[in-house]
Amino acid sequence: MQDYLEILNMILKYDEKTNHLKNYIAPVIADWPGQLFIRRAITHLHKNNSKAQIPLGVISFVPILGPLHVSLNSREQVIQIFYSFFKKLFHSVFGLRKKFAKKPRPWRINLLLELVYSAWIKIRSLITEKFGPLCKFTEYQTLIDLIDNIISAKRKNYNKAPLAFLSDIFYWEQNNPPIKEVIKLFLVNFNDYWIENIHSRIRSSTTCKDNADNIQKQAYLLDANKHSAFKEAFMNTKHYPYSPSELEFLTNKTCLFLLQQFQLVFEEYQKILKINTTSSTTKPKPKSKKDKKEKNLNLKFITMEDIDERVLPTGYHTSYPPIFNSCDNCHKLFEQDSDGTILICGHGYHWNCYNQLEFKCKHCIKYFNEGIWSNVKSFVKRLEAEDKDKLTKEDLEDEDENDDENDDDDTNNLTENSENIKISEKEKIELDLQNAINNIKTW
Repeated sequence: MQDYLEILNMILKYDEKTNHLKNYIAPVIADWPGQLFIRRAITHLHKNNSKAQIPLGVISFVPILGPLHVSLNSREQVIQIFYSFFKKLFHSVFGLRKKFAKKPRPWRINLLLELVYSAWIKIRSLITEKFGPLCKFTEYQTLIDLIDNIISAKRKNYNKAPLAFLSDIFYWEQNNPPIKEVIKLFLVNFNDYWIENIHSRIRSSTTCKDNADNIQKQAYLLDANKHSAFKEAFMNTKHYPYSPSELEFLTNKTCLFLLQQFQLVFEEYQKILKINTTSSTTKPKPKSKKDKKEKNLNLKFITMEDIDERVLPTGYHTSYPPIFNSCDNCHKLFEQDSDGTILICGHGYHWNCYNQLEFKCKHCIKYFNEGIWSNVKSFVKRLEAEDKDKLTKEDLEDEDENDDENDDDDTNNLTENSENIKISEKEKIELDLQNAINNIKTW
């Protein structure tokens, strides 16, 4: 926290001459450490008997969650959690000889997510029609949760920082300060792109052996030369390597991969259906705290290896995981496809049961309520602590930079050998895709 106070004091000393902050606030677009330590300073400013020496001017700073930072980390987290799935996809599309890094670079992450989304749009209706509206098979629900939603998974810190931001929003809604309308009208302007960009440039031009003075001098140099005509004349510029036709080709290959995976899942689903045909009206026993903490899953997915518990939809993290092909309220089997609905969390209900629950998932509401309160209490405790002035191991895990040294992203050869795709190869993929779509009926 002390490092952040020193920086804020520099701004406050400058403000003594300009008075920019008089009757105004200064939004601070910050990542997790910034969110934590600036809020912690404000907390200790108002805390009775606090030992911390906090300048009064700190109250002018309002930490706001940076959308770019959250977006980049969320996308990276999706790849890490579903790593085995995306590794299979990558080798299927680009070839087995290509190496898929443990932490791919952002451009590759964006490419894979875009390919999956574009491919899913093409085949979504065919897949959901084949499985039916009431399929509660765990692997199918997990794939749908990934592809249809591409949700950001539970990051240790970003399950707390958004709650703090929402708390600010709710406070502003009740008290109507000017920043309320500013946030509504200009939220997109509260962007940490420039910060992340200069940080990236500094990291690429410094080493871990550089001291603070050298890093600062390099930062000044980079900023001074950002419009250098000499540099622009001799620098090696990079361009996005894929043309629209090449992206279409890669999307079709991704479609083929997804169809193959869903066929395997469907065949496994049919086997399970033959075994689980009886109805149980017995209320399932809720998971104990010990069961919730158990990390080893008794699940084997055909499409993924080394399953992380976070791959499962929300319902599987509650005290009452979804019951296979049965209503999660009355626990009776679904008789026909129009008999109920499956929610995004994985739970499913008969329509009359869902109506009785006021169209809410009772299991997940309880789970989210408990989770929110748990994270809020943890965050407040951290803010009020007197002796925690450093980042913890969990904080550092979330702030690690991309370990992409093993990512064979030769920036001069980003095209994954796709720049010379033969027309015959494109036609072959298109024909294979059409045949695969036609064969869905025979699964």
